[in-house]
Amino acid sequence: MKTLKIITTVLALLLVASVVDSQAQRQRQMERQGPVTGGILSPEMTELLQLTDQQRLKILDLRNENLTRMREINTTFREGDLSRNELQARREALRASHDEQLKSVLSAEQFSKLETVRTARQQAAEARREANRTNRPGRGNDAGYRQGRPGMGGAGVPPAQNQGRRGNNRP
Repeated sequence: MKTLKIITTVLALLLVASVVDSQAQRQRQMERQGPVTGGILSPEMTELLQLTDQQRLKILDLRNENLTRMREINTTFREGDLSRNELQARREALRASHDEQLKSVLSAEQFSKLETVRTARQQAAEARREANRTNRPGRGNDAGYRQGRPGMGGAGVPPAQNQGRRGNNRP
């Protein structure tokens, strides 16, 4: 009887410790993510667009609503009810809808500034992707890796070694 009490107590303590640990993990995750203030609600963008408090609240509501919709779309895709093309089409439609909603919250001048910033960021991201594509060995147009260096057989292997790999190096 005494052993049963000890086992029950140990199991209860383990359960409590597990719950406390999961709550602590969730708290650390939330601290890492921080408040939802990125993108258009970041301090830099708020200052650049000169957003009012009312505009910020409306944009936050729009963001939360669209985040919920995006999660629903992604869940539907994961369940196999959407093809990849349908997923992309729904995401694009949601983004277009979000932009229309933003136009009703922002002034024409604010929306124009937002579009300018978005375009600049897209161009910078594309430039980084292009630089990564061409600067990595074996990727993009790096002919030295694909075709071998002059005097080398194939992918940078000397001709004698290259033929030896196939087993046809007998006299």
